[in-house]
Amino acid sequence: MVLGALSQDRDGCNPSSHCPQMHTNLHLSLFPPSSDLQAPLESLELAFCSLVPTDLAFLSQSFHAPALKRLNLSSHDFSQGLLEPLWLLLEETSASLLHLDLMECCMADSHLDALLPTLRHCSCLCFLGVYGNPLSTATLRDLLQKTLELRNLHLVVYPFPVDCCKPEPPLPESAWNFEEAVDEKLLAAVDVEFCRMAQRINPTPTTLNRIF
Repeated sequence: MVLGALSQDRDGCNPSSHCPQMHTNLHLSLFPPSSDLQAPLESLELAFCSLVPTDLAFLSQSFHAPALKRLNLSSHDFSQGLLEPLWLLLEETSASLLHLDLMECCMADSHLDALLPTLRHCSCLCFLGVYGNPLSTATLRDLLQKTLELRNLHLVVYPFPVDCCKPEPPLPESAWNFEEAVDEKLLAAVDVEFCRMAQRINPTPTTLNRIF
């Protein structure tokens, strides 16, 4: 079963029966455990929602967690109180999760470091997206070294390392061009290092895709 929500969204729109996924802005904790759903959800698309810690805590304790294969929590601020509930949720989904998207989640090095032991338990993971987060070369290197050991991992999408930026943007912020703000030589060297690392660690072809 593949759905992206447990009920109606705030506009009161009921999903049609043919729609394979649903999106929601409602807090998951508002839904009673005795939901009418007879089978656990396999996919949750919860990007750009106003989730709070109790939402993720509810989900991690629900019968959906061990069955989840796809989880998109992009654009939530995990630098605040959501980090520990996310850690608990990943622990519960680690045996089934195939796709994890954490785009633009305000995760700095310390936050990703805290999640890394749990990510290594996600033995079935095929896709990992962490782009749009302010991460350093050292943290990305550590992430890749440890997650590339997952034999099913085929695609990792990561941001340009923050330490590959030039000290100051060449233009005012309103006209800032990312390509001009990045040290291209340093970034190219990091890309080569990461690609070689992937080839050395995982014999199964793994694509590393960097996004500005």
